[in-house]
Amino acid sequence: MTTDLHQEIRDRLALARHARRMGKLNARRFHVEQAAAARAELRNQPTGIESRVCEDIAARQRLGIAKYGVTVEQSPDDMLQHAYEEALDLAVYLKAEIQKRTP
Repeated sequence: MTTDLHQEIRDRLALARHARRMGKLNARRFHVEQAAAARAELRNQPTGIESRVCEDIAARQRLGIAKYGVTVEQSPDDMLQHAYEEALDLAVYLKAEIQKRTP
């Protein structure tokens, strides 16, 4: 689960506490709805390995934006060529590991 999601849940709960203190809205109903929304969002989040892969993807996107100033979607580059070159690199890395592990 991502840190951003945890922060969003904390923000929602803080907002509900604030609404209750300020007497705005029906504070109990507001709090219950916010908590239900937070729980629903948690249920829809990936867990385990999938969660870590999602975190890795988000980290790579942040790195790419910092380095290139755009997302992959916004890039004018030929992504098919990039993907092919990455696949070639992957094949080399895999072969190197296979050779290291082969007696």
